[in-house]
Amino acid sequence: MAHGRAQGRGAVRSTAWPMDHQVRLADGTLALTGFLAGLAWPPAHWLSGAIGAGLVFSGVTNTCGMAAALARLPHNRPPKSAASFDETLLRLTV
Repeated sequence: MAHGRAQGRGAVRSTAWPMDHQVRLADGTLALTGFLAGLAWPPAHWLSGAIGAGLVFSGVTNTCGMAAALARLPHNRPPKSAASFDETLLRLTV
């Protein structure tokens, strides 16, 4: 179960969505906002165009600027109590 209610307890877990879901939500929201705003103010359509260009660039270069930006948000950072990558590897080899 990725998120939502914990099984059997009814408690809500606070887990971050997978990064690809966050990127799709942000890109889709910005593209839709640009489209709708463009109905009232035509230059706003450029926002949708910029998002589309960013997605093309992301696909061609296999990088994602939106994911890099979203990764910096507090809910996407590991807790301070989390073990480091090297510490985790060491624990797996012992």
